[in-house]
Amino acid sequence: TDIIRNYNSITVMGSSEADSVGVSATLVGAVASADAPWDAGTTAETTAVGIDGGDDCDDIGNTGAMAVTAHADAHSDQIAVPVAGVAAAMATATSHAWSTGIQGGSGNDIIQNSGTIAVDANSDAESLSVTATVIGAVASDDFIWDSATTAEATVKGIDGAEGDDSIVNTGTITVGHYND
Repeated sequence: TDIIRNYNSITVMGSSEADSVGVSATLVGAVASADAPWDAGTTAETTAVGIDGGDDCDDIGNTGAMAVTAHADAHSDQIAVPVAGVAAAMATATSHAWSTGIQGGSGNDIIQNSGTIAVDANSDAESLSVTATVIGAVASDDFIWDSATTAEATVKGIDGAEGDDSIVNTGTITVGHYND
């Protein structure tokens, strides 16, 4: 059993960024440029937690001010250019940002909050597939095998998770998220 008390300020900021650029070119023939679209492509993931009780029975109390922010940013650019021939480009970007103020985890938790919790998550994913040729055929894609460009942000003020939890909040919780 964990007993956790916070009476002061907690500030947590997590950030991740993943960038990929692939360029393929030839005078005559076939070229392809891809960033593993069958495996979610270029991926950025961030998790930020103010207080984490872990996977047992927890007794958590918070009277302080808490600010928790997670930011994930993924970008993929894939370019394929033959002067004459066949070209294919597949770019996929995936970003996930998870932000939680107080997390109990599995087990029977007691969580009490009379403080201020501000939780924010921002997720940005961008992909660009470019193909060009003077003579031939080209294809550009970002959704092959259901791995389209995805930005996902999840925010939770208090999360008891699994178990028989008792959660009492008399404080202020503000959550916000942004997906792009």
